[in-house]
Amino acid sequence: MAVTRTSDAKIADGQVVYPSSVQSNWVIAHESLEATAETGTVLLTPATYAGTGVHPVKLSGAVTRVLIRARYDVGTTTLTTSPVVRLYAVFTPLGTIPATGVIPNDGTVRFVRIDNADNNAAGVILTLSANAIRDSVYRYTNVVSLTGSDMLGACHLLVLTETAGAVSGGANTNIDCEVLLVN
Repeated sequence: MAVTRTSDAKIADGQVVYPSSVQSNWVIAHESLEATAETGTVLLTPATYAGTGVHPVKLSGAVTRVLIRARYDVGTTTLTTSPVVRLYAVFTPLGTIPATGVIPNDGTVRFVRIDNADNNAAGVILTLSANAIRDSVYRYTNVVSLTGSDMLGACHLLVLTETAGAVSGGANTNIDCEVLLVN
């Protein structure tokens, strides 16, 4: 039998616990869902993503779940294609990735899809609608789930595009992916 390996997961003993909720704001995790979708290779090896539209979102220790939605210009007149995204929990040995957002592809960083247990399954559809909640600047899709996706104790969240969205009309045709971190 091999030597025992110990994980660093633990629950502290004897501490007073207070019920609370994480307070956070919506954060842009991907700012170009309308751009070209990622290749199948990048979707299976997320550390090889090389664009500038994806922003790994650092999670605090209190975050356990994430809600996800898209936002797009309120003046958009034609909604052609709703974007499809894949969500990845990112695990690093030091609990962080470089500030540049470049994730090492040397086996030290691990990824787990949190939108589907099957690595080859379709991602999450962020359904665009003319009847979406809006403000004076943006429309917002429904959140994919009110309970959110479990982050599984990860240190970062990564969102990649499986199918690019397409809108037209209005001054801005960008589609962003927003996430809300909760517990």
